[in-house]
Amino acid sequence: MRMIAVVVSSIDGYITKHDTGATAWASAEDQKHFFGFLRSCDVSVMGGETYRASRAAILSEVIARRDREAAEGERPRRRVIWTRAPESYEADAVPGLLEFTSEPLDAIVSRLRDDGHQRCAVLGGGEVYGALLAGDLIDEILLTLEPVAFGTGVRHTGNGHIVTARFSLAAVERLNTDTLLLTYRRPALPG
Repeated sequence: MRMIAVVVSSIDGYITKHDTGATAWASAEDQKHFFGFLRSCDVSVMGGETYRASRAAILSEVIARRDREAAEGERPRRRVIWTRAPESYEADAVPGLLEFTSEPLDAIVSRLRDDGHQRCAVLGGGEVYGALLAGDLIDEILLTLEPVAFGTGVRHTGNGHIVTARFSLAAVERLNTDTLLLTYRRPALPG
């Protein structure tokens, strides 16, 4: 299973604006890219803060997708929310589509691989990105750089994670006049 981190960042390296978790500051072009990319994935992983920032939209889409895909016989896209208190979200859980867990991230990745998933979108936040990078579990990073600077907020790798990872620049795309999409991939291992 390919683990692909999808990140939108300010040019000074923050994925949130000050103390707010929402990405309303991201360009329309980034949002178009983001939702288009998600359609290519059969599973996604995100943290509780990321989920709460978009809860209403996620729940609405999960319910619509459940009904549509059940009618069409398709395998639904699954969302896994990593949280310290999964029991707090029992009312939101939708079997096979939206699950909440506190199990270690490496165990989540193993379980999703064992379940046959092929492409996992890692959607943040910083603690999720940081833990997966520190565990050497990210294969690719799609990094949108927006032309804003915040000075404070959450960094790509959260706080406290020691990360030593090397990626190669695979592509650069202009999403609009000022916004870049950078694609980084893990270099192939020798042998």
